[in-house]
Amino acid sequence: MISSAINIADRMSKCTKPFHNSTFNTNRPFNLYVYKSASEKVSIAATDEMFFRYNINGIELNADGFEKLSKEIHLKSMEADIPDLKKEKIKIHTGKFPTATGEYQRLIIREACIPEVMPDELRVIRQTDQKYYEVCTHPMLYNFVKNS
Repeated sequence: MISSAINIADRMSKCTKPFHNSTFNTNRPFNLYVYKSASEKVSIAATDEMFFRYNINGIELNADGFEKLSKEIHLKSMEADIPDLKKEKIKIHTGKFPTATGEYQRLIIREACIPEVMPDELRVIRQTDQKYYEVCTHPMLYNFVKNS
């Protein structure tokens, strides 16, 4: 029997079938995007099957994981305005954590709202209040934090 945590981690790390199409991958500055299905075929209960993920080498933290991390290291929240990366401001959380060698490593986490989409065409209907969190490695974000 596989634990539910392993099942959730497996789903969070995969790219959902509609996103296997290579045309979706054009001009995406991040490795992870999460969408919620607006389909009436999906049950009303909030299950993870309601979500589509574009995840190519991305690391997603669920809300509980982000909350626990924010208690373990000091995270500074800020909005990054980097037009070359994304037209809208990007909400990020950043902090440093100690490595085994005693040095400190910078961590940047992007927070984004989950849009609701029509599953057949992946057309965004509305933004939800639900959030997802991606551990980011984009050099432009690191430069922004370094210069802030």
